[in-house]
Amino acid sequence: MFLKNLPSIVLSLSLVACGGGGDSTNGPSGVKLNDGGGTASNANLVKSTWRGECISMSGGFGREELAFSEQAFAVNVFKYEDASCQGKVTVSNRGVVSGSFSLGQNVTLESGHEGQHIDFKLKRSGSSQSITVLDVVVISSGKLYLGTNIADVRANTRPSKVVFGRPYEKI
Repeated sequence: MFLKNLPSIVLSLSLVACGGGGDSTNGPSGVKLNDGGGTASNANLVKSTWRGECISMSGGFGREELAFSEQAFAVNVFKYEDASCQGKVTVSNRGVVSGSFSLGQNVTLESGHEGQHIDFKLKRSGSSQSITVLDVVVISSGKLYLGTNIADVRANTRPSKVVFGRPYEKI
């Protein structure tokens, strides 16, 4: 089964995360999410790269990057020896998962924040199989936030919240 074989880094696109600057209901403290930048647009995503926070991964620490160009994207994973992800890169996996994306309608999320539907068609490197992930996205204050629950992916349903505790910063 394709989903079972996806690297855990891709599943983080829809996993519930805890800690960080806020929770999936209230948003990060001090960040106004309805500041006119809440919804995504092709202009916000095209030719942009978003870096995730340094997290513990099997075999060390790492961070992921989401790279967007036109209607395509790729997930790049970088592993480090140190917990700050500032030292030497020990593994660089570019395009672990790639595919296409499309933006849909603007929506008001459960929390009251403005977001936008985004659909990812994921394809793992070296595989001919693909899976569509229905998600939501909020872009605010130079950060990108994605939807929540892996159960949503398995049920092929779109989440109604985003994970504010796991931002991606535009680089």
